[in-house]
Amino acid sequence: MRRQTGVAYIGLLLMIAMIGIVAGTAADVYQQTRQRSREKELLWIGDQYRRAIASYMAASPGGAQTYPPKLEELLLDPRFPGVRRHLRRIYPDPMTGKADWELIMAPQGGIAGIKSRSTLTPLKQAGFRPQDMHLEGKNSYAEWEFSVIPSNQGKPAPGAAPGSAPPPAQGKVAG
Repeated sequence: MRRQTGVAYIGLLLMIAMIGIVAGTAADVYQQTRQRSREKELLWIGDQYRRAIASYMAASPGGAQTYPPKLEELLLDPRFPGVRRHLRRIYPDPMTGKADWELIMAPQGGIAGIKSRSTLTPLKQAGFRPQDMHLEGKNSYAEWEFSVIPSNQGKPAPGAAPGSAPPPAQGKVAG
């Protein structure tokens, strides 16, 4: 009888170990699924900010495109007497849970875009939409920039001579 008790005890220990392994694997899968969902949300929110800034610039009175001096001006554009909105609300960063975006400033002044402050490594490394192709191969979400300025701003164009200046902007908004 003692022999049967020992076998049952070992069987119970093996079953508990298997349950632990399955639970650990399920937790990893859940965490990755959650991170992928937050990545998708970050891509959507980043695009909303990029579109709102482009809309703000396109609506600039007098034809001189200006960047918003602060994100709140995307909610209610003070340059017009009536209500003019470019963004529904200040969205929080899904990676940090706070509206603590790092602002990308335009050379002329104002906000040209946003990026996350999260240093986590993205799961998504490829397969981005054309406007987000510059996000491929980035090492952290803090490198995911959502800006109306083309991502190669200040860098030589492909095929340009080293040390040559980038081509002048044509007044076109990327996004």
